[in-house]
Amino acid sequence: MRKPAPDAARVIAVNRFYWPDHSATSQLLTDLMIHLAGEGTPVTVIASRMLYDDPGQRLPARETRDGVDIRRVWTSRMGRMGRGGLAGRALDYLTFYLSALLAVFRATRRGDVILVKTDPPLISVITWIVAGLKGARVVTWNQDLFPEFAAALGISLARGRFGRALRWLRNRSLLGAEMNIAINESMAGELTRQGVDPRRIRVIHNWGDAGLLPVNYHNNPLRADWGLDGAFVICYSGNLGRAHMAAKVADLVRRTHDLPGLAWLFIGGGSGLVQIERLIAETGASNIQIRPYQSREDLSLSLSLADLHLVSLEPACEGLLSPSKLYGIMAAGRPTLFLGKPDGALARGLADHRIGVSLDVERPERWRAEIEALRAAPRRGVEMGARARALSDSVYHPECALGALGEVLAAAARAGRGAAPGRSGSPAPAGPASGVLARLDGSRPGPGPGWARPDAAFFALGVVITLLALYPGLKLPPVAMLEGATAIFNHVAAFGLLIVVGAAGWGLQSWLIAGVSSLAAWLELGQMFSPGRVPDLADLAASILGVAIGCLLVRHWRLDRRSA
Repeated sequence: MRKPAPDAARVIAVNRFYWPDHSATSQLLTDLMIHLAGEGTPVTVIASRMLYDDPGQRLPARETRDGVDIRRVWTSRMGRMGRGGLAGRALDYLTFYLSALLAVFRATRRGDVILVKTDPPLISVITWIVAGLKGARVVTWNQDLFPEFAAALGISLARGRFGRALRWLRNRSLLGAEMNIAINESMAGELTRQGVDPRRIRVIHNWGDAGLLPVNYHNNPLRADWGLDGAFVICYSGNLGRAHMAAKVADLVRRTHDLPGLAWLFIGGGSGLVQIERLIAETGASNIQIRPYQSREDLSLSLSLADLHLVSLEPACEGLLSPSKLYGIMAAGRPTLFLGKPDGALARGLADHRIGVSLDVERPERWRAEIEALRAAPRRGVEMGARARALSDSVYHPECALGALGEVLAAAARAGRGAAPGRSGSPAPAGPASGVLARLDGSRPGPGPGWARPDAAFFALGVVITLLALYPGLKLPPVAMLEGATAIFNHVAAFGLLIVVGAAGWGLQSWLIAGVSSLAAWLELGQMFSPGRVPDLADLAASILGVAIGCLLVRHWRLDRRSA
């Protein structure tokens, strides 16, 4: 492992899950961070203290592994523990946003590169704001496109005006990024249609574990241990969630589980497994098994024991996300059975490379015959698996993707530490740039060193206290304890935050500043003049003080910018 240079630009990665978590985004990020650390790049990861498949687990807040500085922040666990439904999950996201905001503020310095993934959704907006304030660069690594995929799954909040507002906010962060990584060509095309400059989009496919190797059926102990000797095994490995059409998958199993010599195996987790458990209870079938996630060390055995691997994707989600399990299947040298859009990009890719077959999700009457044909021609499956392994060794090998990602991050670091502070050597986004966007593309000088410390502290304090003030309905114990103490200071924080947020958008379209300012003022004044509450002199004085503090911070900011 190379020793990093003292003044080397750091890469700060943000994602909700990291090692030792087994989720796909965690494993991909872990591979990249270890690779960068081995190349001598100082790397820090900001993640939560949870495991995806074991939300009760509490990981240490700080540790170093393989040269990677891992900082895990506190979050609530309502959604992950199955409590609170959508509201619980929203609270989990909110607490991660706030904790991650503080952690990124503390970790980032001028010239650093912030690599942000897409769990939770819209986390790129937070890193975009931090990068603008601290003089860093952002690279987004888009594993999915939110809110589009949520709208495709029928989530009403992701549609209509609110959905368009979320999409606009997401696009602002992508326009302000140094580079946006898409995991396939369809996603890159969608980003281009959203107005992102094609010169700031790079397609880099995901990959399978470098340690994955095909294991011969006869040498695989899991076949005997799990009672699968002599069976034709169709396996679904990984998360079975909303985008994977759990009901359709269960219907496929229902229509085929009675075929002689056939066994269905599900390895992993996800809310969709409830459908499979219900099917097992209804049918009493002994040839349908559910197994937990396997460790990375055992993936070669678990992925290789199958004759055929099932991959499913809701047709409306094509181009908005991509099943990462496909790369592990190829690395294990096994063919793929795809359930989804028969003329979509995934189905075409399997057919073009001759590494799998597709089932039309709208023609369930044909599913049984297709599987019978595959079971009757084992040699065909072996040949498809061999071609899949060859493709994994060439086009989708981890070294190819890791090298390409390293190049993107190195280019972003060079742009952030060019001859002029804040001057970017990469192409600017299309359209006029100003304010935060102007500083990101270098058309204006960045703020002077150390300028952000008082602003960041006030901003963070303002966010926390304003949330306590504006959302007393949460009735959490800390809120109840602080209600009296914040009766005055919440007005200082709210109005000061209003001014700082307006400054963060300084130079952008005037309607944006007016909208943000009006919303903040409306919320705060609504609290001051709520029914049964009469504002007093202290309220008025606190509000005026908040405005004055915010104006001083803005003046400090602009003076530093002019002198930089």
